[in-house]
Amino acid sequence: MNIKRFHGEYSRGTEDYRMLNSYSETQSDVPFDSESSWLDKFLIAWQELISNQEFYVRRDLTKYESSNTTPEDDLGSTFNEPKLNARVRDRDSGEERALYTCNTSHGAAQFTCSVCDVTVTGIRVLQSHMGGKKHMAKLAEYQVIDHVPDIRPAASLLGELLKQFHVSPLLGLEYIVEVKLGAHEEVFKCVLCGADFDLNGILGHLISTAHRLSFLRKHFPVVAAKFSSQLPEFQWPPHTLETLDTVAGRIEAKHGRGEVTAIRGLLAWEREAPALTSNIEQMKHARETPDFNFELLPDPFRIK
Repeated sequence: MNIKRFHGEYSRGTEDYRMLNSYSETQSDVPFDSESSWLDKFLIAWQELISNQEFYVRRDLTKYESSNTTPEDDLGSTFNEPKLNARVRDRDSGEERALYTCNTSHGAAQFTCSVCDVTVTGIRVLQSHMGGKKHMAKLAEYQVIDHVPDIRPAASLLGELLKQFHVSPLLGLEYIVEVKLGAHEEVFKCVLCGADFDLNGILGHLISTAHRLSFLRKHFPVVAAKFSSQLPEFQWPPHTLETLDTVAGRIEAKHGRGEVTAIRGLLAWEREAPALTSNIEQMKHARETPDFNFELLPDPFRIK
């Protein structure tokens, strides 16, 4: 077997993949999908955390959001209705104001149309009002201005839950965008991997081999190269997965965890995705340095 020694560490030649194939064929205790088996303990802990804490975290976030609403809130994104962000200007006086305002202090969303001086409950009722003849006639008296409000960061459900999750290190949290679709629904977008997940599935992605390798290739190429293999990731032996987990833990211990970005509504995501992605790429990330790059890490596929 040709194991090449380089600066005190092992690197594999192409023929060394025979060792990997031999390992997978002879080790009957390695399941066909060894990664899923290895991840189970972490996913069980995540489901228990969701079951025990999701309700309380959502309740606290709702209180926080209610106490921090401002006239500049992005109603269009919150309710997936772009017209809610419109403003009107009086043709005579030049006065400008929001066309629609929203009050959620009593629970259900109450919308007020400022040109008609009408208040209705619920977005569907308001949308019916928007299409009404009387409303259209009133609106014709004003200049309608398309308005894009400043995006105020939303509080992250995932971020709050993960403050209580310490059973596994997490890399690349800063690449996760939490898009709030409604009061109790989110989609989590990993801009590093180009994949979407719900609350149940996002943790499995964050600790998956694929996500961790994507992060390492981008920010820790030296150690990423050590995990290069022809063996499918789901068939990696447990000690290799443990080594990858140890590497992730050392990175987290040195640099800490990133922070999830949360925004309100798919409209906000569609409008802001390029800028958000650019900001995420340019922000400070954990990166390898000459004295912290795992250069001396032994071959993670080598049987111990």
